[in-house]
Amino acid sequence: MVSRGRGARHDGRVTPPKSPRDQPPIAPRSDTLTPAQWYSVRRAVNSKPSTYTCPFCRGHLLALTEHVLVAPEGDTTRRRHAHTQCTLKARAAGTLPSREEWQATQPKPPGLLARLRRRSSSES
Repeated sequence: MVSRGRGARHDGRVTPPKSPRDQPPIAPRSDTLTPAQWYSVRRAVNSKPSTYTCPFCRGHLLALTEHVLVAPEGDTTRRRHAHTQCTLKARAAGTLPSREEWQATQPKPPGLLARLRRRSSSES
């Protein structure tokens, strides 16, 4: 099979390369933590040789060092790698509440007895 080269068509004509303006824009990767009502934090286990930026101190973070993953409202598509110490400081300052801490601040739904009383009073 003969290689036609980049941009060659079956009929032998060559198509010009696409302009960068024709390409869809690439969303910039944010190194900041997305604001959320609660965050899940877990230990990161990564053998991929990458460098990340900590969303708290903006310092470099090597993947092979001990660090954690912070996911806003448990959404792992918005997760960020962070230093363990930076995460502990943010938790101590109250800027990184867990789901349990957030749920404790939410109003409790009415219990079964209250719902039954409300139902019986609305039927009368």
